[in-house]
Amino acid sequence: MEPKISVVIAAYYSYNTLEGCLKALSSQTIKPFEIIVVNSSQEDETANVVKKFPTVTFYQSSSRLLPQAAFSKGASMAKGSSIAFLAPDCIAKNDWLEKLFQKQLQGYSVVVGSLGLGSKVWYEQGVHICKFSSYLSHLPAGQASIAIPSNSLFSREVWESYGPFDGDYFSSDTVFSWKLIENGVQPQFEPSAIVEHIYLCNAKDFWKERLFRAEEFALVRAAYFHWSKKKALAYFFATPLIFAFFLSRSWSHVRGSVWMWVYFTTLPVHLAGHLSWSIGEAKGYWKYLFR
Repeated sequence: MEPKISVVIAAYYSYNTLEGCLKALSSQTIKPFEIIVVNSSQEDETANVVKKFPTVTFYQSSSRLLPQAAFSKGASMAKGSSIAFLAPDCIAKNDWLEKLFQKQLQGYSVVVGSLGLGSKVWYEQGVHICKFSSYLSHLPAGQASIAIPSNSLFSREVWESYGPFDGDYFSSDTVFSWKLIENGVQPQFEPSAIVEHIYLCNAKDFWKERLFRAEEFALVRAAYFHWSKKKALAYFFATPLIFAFFLSRSWSHVRGSVWMWVYFTTLPVHLAGHLSWSIGEAKGYWKYLFR
């Protein structure tokens, strides 16, 4: 008997990539028990894509939901014993669910898969290294610091004990992961559970996204851990070191792999991405000082 895994997809103007995402799910070696698409963009194109897949459950939100809120809504509808989250701009390898579930059978209730990239476009490769170097498929299995909802599997017991995500901010998956780890539930990285990411954003949107999310992250982080103003001020002045840390960390992830050459050729892209994030963090810590 196949496991009952509910796959939840959070969509927002995702009709350009959603069909490929759903097609990939139809060829899984372990068939999903159900697939739920939660859409919060006010258009008809996404619903029309889902109509091509009669077994997929579609929920249309009347208001904008951030991804974490949409994933939580889908999880509340799910009936499976495990819940997988997948971004609508990700194409899953045909053994994706099988690899996630095999890891869960080893006793890990939260499993995070890897993020590949099908594109050879220079700019998209740079964006990918900047955002997801920690989740490349050549890296070894082990502990994951964040259970990213782009590619993850949760046991129902863990989700019902510690979920849902707080839907009011983008960093809520990070906060959720902190909560899991504090309670002894360590997310595990399984590099063989691969999805390939598709990027549609331009350089301006990439810069703005990094800036905004970093500022939010800094505010959330300082508040969650009850930082003193003195500590926040220290992190504000240390933001140049944050920039250097991100570059160094990305290099440690790609060194000796096929991504090493890409790291150098796309350096301007992830330099810009890390710079934007560092500026955003600095803004967040500065705002925390005056809350």
